[in-house]
Amino acid sequence: MFFTIIFQGGILFHYLVKDRMVSVLKIIEHISIIALYHRKYVFQTCVIYFVTNKSKISRVIYESISQYI
Repeated sequence: MFFTIIFQGGILFHYLVKDRMVSVLKIIEHISIIALYHRKYVFQTCVIYFVTNKSKISRVIYESISQYI
């Protein structure tokens, strides 16, 4: 499953792969933010990566794990 949202700040892509949902916000040509959601019954883990043209994944800028969802 795949869908795209285009808005003034950039382009937002969503992919659903097996039990994971990946959201990619493309801000400019060489900078993107990737959110990876892992799902068992609901989306309960989220990792957001900041991506530049110099490295595939430069660093994790946010990570959240919910035990109660």
